[in-house]
Amino acid sequence: MRPVKRRVRATIAVSIGVALLVLAVSLSYDAYGGHGTPPRPAPMTSASAGQSLAASLGGPEPRLADATVEIPSLRIGAPLEPIGDVNGNVSVPGDAKVVGIYDGGSSLDIDTGTTVLVGHVTNGWIRGAFFTLATVTPGMTVYTRSAQGLQERWTVISVNAYPRDALPQSFFTVSGPRRLALVTCGGSISYHAGARSYADNIVVLATPVR
Repeated sequence: MRPVKRRVRATIAVSIGVALLVLAVSLSYDAYGGHGTPPRPAPMTSASAGQSLAASLGGPEPRLADATVEIPSLRIGAPLEPIGDVNGNVSVPGDAKVVGIYDGGSSLDIDTGTTVLVGHVTNGWIRGAFFTLATVTPGMTVYTRSAQGLQERWTVISVNAYPRDALPQSFFTVSGPRRLALVTCGGSISYHAGARSYADNIVVLATPVR
């Protein structure tokens, strides 16, 4: 997967927002063509041995890697890997089944700001980790586990679509209330050099259950 060019901004807050805006181009290969809703979630597969976070907190029992994100009600479950900016480009996971944790936002181990998780809808014709993310509804539970072992339960509070060039920068901050933002692509389809791309970003916001 090619890195994505982004504009450079004078402030950290703006550069984080711009990075997520252009990121949609890399996440925009769509297996179902934008027609209707995604198919029903397929059964979650195992990425590694060991009990999942959801199972340890009383949920279903998929087995995943140590640093993970899970939405059991949608059969979403994926390992996490760091992503960031490299020479003005936004790096994204090369593996469609892996979700990136953006290093310009808050980590999973601190108590302020927004942790930003970025996943593919598809990569080529392979279903991505966030293939069904657009079907999430407020009140659903998200589970995360950091690489350091911090386990957290989150409640979805909103699901919104934003034009790729109008993603609110307030989502991407290391200060303020504690939030989790899950980002993938959505909206209408266009074609660039033979590849399909989305016009929008889907942003799911969740707050921690204390």
